[in-house]
Amino acid sequence: MAKRKVTDTDKLVARNIKRLRELYGFDRRALEEKAGISYGILDQIETFHKPAGKIIQKRIIEALDCSISELYREELPKRLKEIPMPYLTNRQKRLLKTGEHLTDKEIDEVISYMEWVLAKKKKKV
Repeated sequence: MAKRKVTDTDKLVARNIKRLRELYGFDRRALEEKAGISYGILDQIETFHKPAGKIIQKRIIEALDCSISELYREELPKRLKEIPMPYLTNRQKRLLKTGEHLTDKEIDEVISYMEWVLAKKKKKV
């Protein structure tokens, strides 16, 4: 049977798996163990050598207690000019304006922190 090629959608899923895994504080081996996945599979997925099949996705979703939509969510724009401003509230515009001069790394750190806070709130509910 021919090996399936990794698509752009597979890469999006892989990036989101890595982001969520790191957000919840798992290294690859710990998540593989919790999800019941063979050793090395996440490395192959996260480095775009192997697509995450439906069974693997299901196991990861259960292990991380997240939704399928979180695996397929498009990445958020990193710069203010990429976001359509008319759709934002004044508070959202103020928040983005404040972060306008941050480096890409600083923006990623802020996003990770905000996701961590939201995940913490979600677990309290």
